[in-house]
Amino acid sequence: MLTPRDKRILGKCADAAWLTTSQIHALFFKDKTLDAVRKRLRKLVEASYLKTVQTRYFLDSFYTLDDAGIDVVRLTRPDVQKHRTVPEHLEHLAAINDVRIAVESSNRKIRFFYAHWELPALGWMYPVIPDATFSIVTDRTSTCMVEIDRGTELSKDILKKFEGYAIVALTFPFDAVILLTTSPKGRSKSERLWAKTERPFAIFLGTHADMVKDGIWSMQLRYVGRAMRIGTLTELCEEHANEEE
Repeated sequence: MLTPRDKRILGKCADAAWLTTSQIHALFFKDKTLDAVRKRLRKLVEASYLKTVQTRYFLDSFYTLDDAGIDVVRLTRPDVQKHRTVPEHLEHLAAINDVRIAVESSNRKIRFFYAHWELPALGWMYPVIPDATFSIVTDRTSTCMVEIDRGTELSKDILKKFEGYAIVALTFPFDAVILLTTSPKGRSKSERLWAKTERPFAIFLGTHADMVKDGIWSMQLRYVGRAMRIGTLTELCEEHANEEE
């Protein structure tokens, strides 16, 4: 028998494609141990609601919808697809879903969170596709684009993306692009180049490790501009909004 929480897990796996044990724990089992999470997930796997894989690069197992889970989700979302193979860039997908978990597990009022694989179905037709985008409501609405930087892209290619976001902003206003690096070396050498780019949005730099450790609302981000500033996401979005007024 599926519980309401089980059904929410299946729905979130449909959104996120693949979720780790720790990510499911953070969203749905905050008051439980990881062993309790694994026990429940094992039952869902045995009943073919979920499929699990273990890779040599991650301590966590990954979960996605299996046949019975697809059947349940399709009762309300008939277009949901089954993921038959593990994606090639699993680390990148996991990092995007870490941002999802950080946003959705907070106490903020969330307008939306979409990863890049969800955007085409929503009619996204812009020249640049973010790794993720989300919007929250506090005293004002803040909308951000997210780019996960694995250190494999050239700085000039990232700059080209920023230029593409200027086109997005013409009809889809947003506050900032958050560039989260998974590389310990960061992108400090490129910040001066990015700061010279004229744009109607802010650029915030941070590390994926800090986001996982401190949470997306408490981590310290660097505001790339004429003067480098450091603050939380909420502080920097408000500061940028005041500058634009």
